[in-house]
Amino acid sequence: MNFQPMPTRGYYSLIQFCPDICRLEVANMGVVLLCPEAGFFDIKLATNNDRVRRFFSLEGAQLTRVSDARRALEARFRTERERFQSVEDLLQFNRSLGGNLLVTEPRPVKVYDPAMELENL
Repeated sequence: MNFQPMPTRGYYSLIQFCPDICRLEVANMGVVLLCPEAGFFDIKLATNNDRVRRFFSLEGAQLTRVSDARRALEARFRTERERFQSVEDLLQFNRSLGGNLLVTEPRPVKVYDPAMELENL
């Protein structure tokens, strides 16, 4: 008999680069997963800017700025991770962001293993 763990409700948001907010063209750069009932919060980001470079033909200093923004957002998520106890906390954080990196509205997802789900997202 295979034991299946009970699922928990999770919420994920995409991390996107948007060079021109008026056009709303984006390149996905990562994902955030919050599972309040399991006490889980983590992010997964692309390790490079290949997708951004391909989508928007950026190079040189432009890509350096994207890398800097990506690292700053990751650092902020990691240093403030304790504040993410609910989906409302994530929404509030998302609304506080400015610049070319966007975090989408959280979407619900059924989660059995949060770490595995983050890898699969």
